[in-house]
Amino acid sequence: MISLKRSLDEFESIEQLHAATLEALLGALGSIEKHAVRSQEEVLSRHRAALRALRRQIAAEPSREVLRTGTEYLDDELKEYADQISDYYQRREVEIRSIMRLMAKASQSLQSDSEKYSSRFGDFARELESLAEIDQLAEIRRRLAREVERLRACAQEMSAASSVTLGQIQQQLRQYEQRLRQAEETASRDPLTGAANRREGEHQIIRRINAGQKFCILLFDLIRFKSINDRMGHLAGDEILRQFTQKLQRAVRDHDLVCRWGGDEFLVIMDCSLSDAIMRTSQISAQVFGEYAINISGQPQIVRVHASTGVAEHRDGETAEALFGRADGMLYREKRIPSQRFA
Repeated sequence: MISLKRSLDEFESIEQLHAATLEALLGALGSIEKHAVRSQEEVLSRHRAALRALRRQIAAEPSREVLRTGTEYLDDELKEYADQISDYYQRREVEIRSIMRLMAKASQSLQSDSEKYSSRFGDFARELESLAEIDQLAEIRRRLAREVERLRACAQEMSAASSVTLGQIQQQLRQYEQRLRQAEETASRDPLTGAANRREGEHQIIRRINAGQKFCILLFDLIRFKSINDRMGHLAGDEILRQFTQKLQRAVRDHDLVCRWGGDEFLVIMDCSLSDAIMRTSQISAQVFGEYAINISGQPQIVRVHASTGVAEHRDGETAEALFGRADGMLYREKRIPSQRFA
């Protein structure tokens, strides 16, 4: 009897240790995802999505095999991400060095122009000083008139050069402003789908929180999307993501923001109450779920698309991370319930 009780106690202790270990592992994965070194937005979003998917898989089925394969996958994922951000920062370093060289060249040009005009004014000053040594008034008048003409010509040349330089600077500024607008637009958009990217979504959420604005977020996570890439290839997966984005953008209101949150996850920011968001979630889902027609190597294919959804309304004093965590938790609970999948 004592041995049985000891065995039960030991078994309970092992279960508690297993639960604590699993909780620590999931927490570590969450921390790696949250504090990943920032790099190119598309690379960072893909990395976070991969870690989030691994965390959900382990939480749903913490078997020995899942933990073993998950550990191998995590090692490969971290190595790939490290290689990508190393390449990203090397490219940034090259760009910065190029900008510094251009600035140095412009500085040298400005210095050269300044020295040229400074030398000419110095010659003029020395010539005026030499006039004090001349006794003949007529010669003084003649040479002074010559120097005044030289000074006027120099001033006109400086004015013309300044006008040209000013015009060039203004033109360059207009070009830089245009490039800046284009860069800002590119930086806020997902290159594959054209939707707002995660960085823009986070910016809009923070802006609403700081303004004390009422809003909700709607999260979509495509179910078994990986199977499309495995069975049909990444080109098919990319086409599904583009079509899903187009349908989602048509289904929401003009002032709602559609973001590709990362991988096969999408986020909609809606300026409305929770009851309105829940009602509109059903309407939006009806328009974006269903059959998608794609073309693979000249062969038409029909793919059925479904997604888990999570909805949350921002609460006063709540952080963006906590808001997303509540929506993500609802989505995760829905994923554990068998539902319609890709076919």
